[in-house]
Formats: sequence, C-alpha cells, structure tokens
Amino acid sequence: MYDAVFSLGSNCEPAHQLRRNGIWHNRGPFDWMVTPFSSILKVIQDDGRALGNSFTSAYNGTKAASQEYGCVYFHEFPPTEDGRGFIFNAEIERACKSKMQHKWSTLKTACEAPGKVLFIRFRSVTDVPGDEIAAGKKFGFRDLNALCDVIATRFPALEFDLLYIHGDNPIFDIVQTDDTLDPRVTIRSLELAGGDSGNGADEAWDDIYREFGLIPAATPASIAI
Repeated sequence: MYDAVFSLGSNCEPAHQLRRNGIWHNRGPFDWMVTPFSSILKVIQDDGRALGNSFTSAYNGTKAASQEYGCVYFHEFPPTEDGRGFIFNAEIERACKSKMQHKWSTLKTACEAPGKVLFIRFRSVTDVPGDEIAAGKKFGFRDLNALCDVIATRFPALEFDLLYIHGDNPIFDIVQTDDTLDPRVTIRSLELAGGDSGNGADEAWDDIYREFGLIPAATPASIAI
C-alpha cells in the first residue's frame, strides 16, 4: 500500500512500534528525536538545512536541542557521568550532523521518487520547553491541514497520507474541529491506560498499524471439529 513510511515524532514511539513489529520503514530524522509540532513544519519548510547544526540545551541542560528548529536530539549526545549534562565535542557534533543530514536525504529521496508515502505523527504536544501547544495553544484540523500543505509545497508531486495518532488525555490531546479536515489525514485515538508509559499499549498500536496495512491481518484461529 505504501512505498515509504516515515515517523514525524513527537517522540520515538511511532518508530519504536514499527521496529517492535519488525515492520520495514524508512529511517528518517524524526525517529529518535523529541519534536514539537511547529518544529516539523520548520524543518520541512527549511529543507532540513539546519539539522545537526547550531545547538542549544534543553531539559535543564541534560540534552542538546536544535537552536533553529527547537527539536531535541535525545540520543545523539551521551550524558555526563553525573547525568546533569551531555558530552559535546567536535567529533560528536560532526557525527550528529552527518547522521541527521543523511536521514533527511533519505526522506527527500523517498518523497521525490514515484510512489506513495505514509507519515505518522503521534500527539501534538511535547514536554520540550517552549512548545507552544504545551503552553496552551489550541491544536486542531487547521494545524494538520497546515502540515499537509507544507509537505505538498515541498514535494509537489508526492502522493501521501498523514496518520495522526493522539491519546485520549482530555487535557493535552484535544483536537479542535476548526476547519474541514484534509482528506489525506486520518486521526486515530489511543487509550492511555495507567502503566503503559503514557504512549499507549502495544496492542493498541498494532490495531492501528494493521488498519493501514503495516501489519498483516490477524489469522483466525483454527477450529477443532
């Protein structure tokens, strides 16, 4: 059904669930970052030019973040021994830039090739300092439409769908019906039960991925006669 599948964050959960199921997907720049919704728009509009470039800190100085985009490089910079900071040197910086630019190139190549792409976004909100949705900005159909517009502007020949998965948290995961939803967008809700780390149970992810043909349909159990 899809020739390429990319995670658009907000955290590592979409990519983790793909990998957990052994599902082939394209390794994109957002797989293992923490990425506010506005950061996704900025990266695509900017053609990813600043990925792996100038840095700032986040989470009380324990993680490195993009100064231009506001996304957090959660796994690229090893923590200090005391866990109160991260190790930053020229070698690690070069490795981060090389890796991020390679992943962005992978996304661009797939989106400029013939075929259909599925983008997966989990949640609108992150805990990254400065996240405007965490600060109270309402999120709705208009924002999802804006993401589709940004993708379509950067990749005008691309056929794609956007799967937006959100939790049933009544505080952070309300989606406002403030516009007519772009037909390329599908919204699915996850029950965020206690004890599942707040990212939804594996089985709930399986159901959604199965609906999109990423996991084979379940085989009915044999009936003994």
